[in-house]
Parts: sequence; structure tokens; C-alpha cells
Amino acid sequence: MILMDIEEYQPCARLVIRRTGGSLPLNAFAQETYELSGTGDGTLLTQTIRVHNLRVNFFLRLLMFFVQRFGKPTGKKYLVQLKELAEGPA
Repeated sequence: MILMDIEEYQPCARLVIRRTGGSLPLNAFAQETYELSGTGDGTLLTQTIRVHNLRVNFFLRLLMFFVQRFGKPTGKKYLVQLKELAEGPA
């Protein structure tokens, strides 16, 4: 079972969610932070995901670093899909 708790909420500015359970190991959790900030011509949404107590070995961490640093994204980004859903027809 996946549990999600709201840790922090500032209307129109910031949302922090803590996720436990599911495929995460015992005592591990993921923290997702969504922040809105104004730009000259709109609003910027920043998503940050941190995983705590995952116990990933050094070589897998190194591989993840290289994939994130040098890999090329495929398909639509998660937040682009969210934007399209939010702005799509009702």
C-alpha cells in the first residue's frame, strides 16, 4: 500500500508530499516538492524528488548519475503531460 502525506502546503507557492510504502524498501521514503514562482511571462513549476534511506550501492548510484547527466530524455516529460491535462478540454 502506498501512503502519501502532505508535509507542507503554502497556497499558490509550495507543496511537499512524503510517500512511503509501495515498492520502496522498509524505512525508505520519497519526498516530492512542487514550487511555483513567477517569471516575466508566466509561472514556473519546479518539481524536486528526493529519496531517503534507499540503500543503493555505490555502482548503481554512479550509473544513475551518468544516466541523469548524459542520458537523453525520451517521450514527453512528466510535467508537460500534467500541463496538457490541466489545460485540456473539460
